[in-house]
Amino acid sequence: MPLIRQEPDKKAVGLLSASSIGHQELNTIKGFYFDTVNVISAVAEVPLLEAAMGLCSRYEQLLSRFVAGSDVWRINHAQGQPVVVGADTAAILACAEEVRRASQGAFNICIGAASALWDFKASEPRLPENAELEAARERIAQSQLTLEPGGEVGEDGSASIVVGSSANSGARDSMKDTDGCTVVRATPGTVIDLGGIAKGYICDQVANFLRSHGVERALLNFGGNVVAIGQHPQGRPWNVGLQTPGAERDKSVFASLPAADCAVVTSGAYERGFELDGKRYHHILDPRTCLPAEQGLLSVTVVANNAMLADALATAILVSGAEAGPALAAQYEAGLVTLDAQGQLSHSEGLELQAINQQSIIQVASPLT
Repeated sequence: MPLIRQEPDKKAVGLLSASSIGHQELNTIKGFYFDTVNVISAVAEVPLLEAAMGLCSRYEQLLSRFVAGSDVWRINHAQGQPVVVGADTAAILACAEEVRRASQGAFNICIGAASALWDFKASEPRLPENAELEAARERIAQSQLTLEPGGEVGEDGSASIVVGSSANSGARDSMKDTDGCTVVRATPGTVIDLGGIAKGYICDQVANFLRSHGVERALLNFGGNVVAIGQHPQGRPWNVGLQTPGAERDKSVFASLPAADCAVVTSGAYERGFELDGKRYHHILDPRTCLPAEQGLLSVTVVANNAMLADALATAILVSGAEAGPALAAQYEAGLVTLDAQGQLSHSEGLELQAINQQSIIQVASPLT
């Protein structure tokens, strides 16, 4: 996950901290949502940061598949019946479908059937049986969501968007307007999981909340999803470190990136997983195989205008691999940094990446073509 590289003169006070830089005070607050630590640092009063962090609870209740009554829970338990969702969920579903098509299925929110087979926190982990994996693959292949913007289902039961189907070539245009309610209908057995995109969206929305209250300098880090608002109070870009795979969290970075008014999102095959019979199994699954992605990438960082898109792209590229990654990122004018299992670091031309070469992890730093 990206690390916020803190200033050396920062004085911590419990979960809150503050540092005075010139006449501007940089306050920091932390919270635990979405099974990860979330950090907001901003030139703003602490009560405003607390209000911003409090939004995370609302979004968790709305988007978690484990919270009974959430939009995602209702879709997963509807058994083919229509479910009305608001603009937040509709926007995420639209972006997810866009990236699913662009990545040829490497990213697919209908992956829930596969996610349910793996417990990466178990004290005694096990591998899914072949029959379980085959059943999950078939279930995902048959999964389909239909969306009708405007909160109404057509008289014939039709809808304007098909999510999870190759038939939907016009999803981007059809879902431009998600301000109102949207009707979602999932085929029975569909289980959606927004774990590869929701945190990015939430980070964007919390950043928008801060901007709407006049905040001009802030950095948000929601478990690897970083959004930079403006510049650092010292008048330079924020400095975002990329965590060394396998190192203790927040202790080592292999590279750093300057960030201002952009999102920097990292997907890593090192964050969660287990070893069994000499092989490591990580938590990022390929929805086409229902197995951990095996394309040789340890870390993928995407730099984009918004964290929702960057979040989905980072996951898609880690699953797709180094060869497909550059073209997929370029399609959205996004920057890309990849680190593979051999320690080779590559990046999009134009990114001001500083390779730190800690723990001899980097062998070659070369622009992506």
